[in-house]
Amino acid sequence: MRINFSKSIHLQFMIAVISCLQLTIAQPKILLDLGINFAKPLDNFKGYRPAIGYTTFDESYGVFFGLGFNANFKYAMGKQRNSRLTTGLSTERFLNSSFSKDPNASSDNTDVRIHSLSIGYEYSALPKKVVNPYFGAGLSFNMMNAGYYWNGVSVDGKTEFRMGILADAGMDIRVNKNGGLIVGTKLHYANLVGKTSDPTTLNRTNEIPLNDASYIYNRKTYDAINFIFLRFYLGYRFTLSK
Repeated sequence: MRINFSKSIHLQFMIAVISCLQLTIAQPKILLDLGINFAKPLDNFKGYRPAIGYTTFDESYGVFFGLGFNANFKYAMGKQRNSRLTTGLSTERFLNSSFSKDPNASSDNTDVRIHSLSIGYEYSALPKKVVNPYFGAGLSFNMMNAGYYWNGVSVDGKTEFRMGILADAGMDIRVNKNGGLIVGTKLHYANLVGKTSDPTTLNRTNEIPLNDASYIYNRKTYDAINFIFLRFYLGYRFTLSK
């Protein structure tokens, strides 16, 4: 039997080239998203004045809306690059408005700040299309505090650590090969793990803790405060590597 070594070498060369091309296509790329946030507090995170001293009207942190920004790195994997590992940084500042003030207080303001580091997973539905929906979930590690200003009394909040979970859904709208617009919403439960309360701190005038766990004060039981909010974001996606 005669073997055509020329054809055999040519075939092996073609197989090697195809394998290299497949490997190149399957290699991950790194994305960077930068955006601005508008946040809407939910559950008993929104409402009237906080139950952190001076008042026992409502068990809430008195916030009505939040503003902030975010930055997210995404590591896309697989031949289709549908799967993405994500890590992100975000900051939100929650404030009240005239609609959320207790009617019994003429000067009542709450200032809640949440700074978060998150890790998670994201599924990209149509990575090769101009409009690409995506869905994700993750864990968050949060530093937060709640300052409080009431009838001329200023109370600084103590910065504390909490862990949470989040879910994300949005769209990536390609503008060119190097970037695109992103728009979406993220549901964040920022203090799922780590709630604490110490009623002896309620009358402090500085460094007051969050007191977000359930507690009893003046023979009344206060429910835990859940830092849950919806983040609506708009931003731009940069392709850092292909």
